[in-house]
Amino acid sequence: MTEHANSYRPRKRYSTLSGLIFTTTFKLLLLSLLAWLLLLIIFSGMIFYKGAYVSGEAVQRLFNSDSVWLADKNISMSHTLMSMLSQIEVRVKSSLSHVFEFISPVSDKINLNAFVNLQGVMAVIMIMIETIKIIAIRLYIFILSFPLWFSVLFIMIVDGLAQRDIRKFQAARESTFLFHRLKLLTENLFYSFFLIYMSMPIAIHPEAFLLPMVIVVSVLFMLSIKYYKKYV
Repeated sequence: MTEHANSYRPRKRYSTLSGLIFTTTFKLLLLSLLAWLLLLIIFSGMIFYKGAYVSGEAVQRLFNSDSVWLADKNISMSHTLMSMLSQIEVRVKSSLSHVFEFISPVSDKINLNAFVNLQGVMAVIMIMIETIKIIAIRLYIFILSFPLWFSVLFIMIVDGLAQRDIRKFQAARESTFLFHRLKLLTENLFYSFFLIYMSMPIAIHPEAFLLPMVIVVSVLFMLSIKYYKKYV
């Protein structure tokens, strides 16, 4: 019985570094999909209150704001991304135009216009395309911030380990409660900030949002390392 109890170990959340990377990437992709749905709901809802033209102009301004930031940075990969998004948009628009050319005569004959507003449907589809482009650009901008993440996190990890050693040499009390709470808070804030950044329906400079995000998450990560158990 004792051997069976000793052989039991609680399952670790992340067994390896590759598992942590895979899980984090999967969560970020899911949050990106959720952010796209939120943007689609927001701008599609604007059609019913302010009209398709105002909604289209708003989503276009949002896309132009993010794309201008990439253009100012003059990153080679950004031009590839923009050209790829433009090609996809052209192909989708071409396919939709052929579909609506086929549907319009049929809808006139069977009086479908009483039930379906083809212009409204087209406006929603165009907003869907623009919001996908916005999410792709913002995700790419977030990937470009990885060097900043690694630099600040490295400094905070070293600082946290040094403060942990100070606690060890001063025989400070164990604070596993603080460690687990700070670890949970750091993870939740990281994903919450990411979702807010990806789904913001207003134009904001990426550095004005990502820089405070990096600092806040890194400081909390440093504190969680500081209060990690002194003896392993």
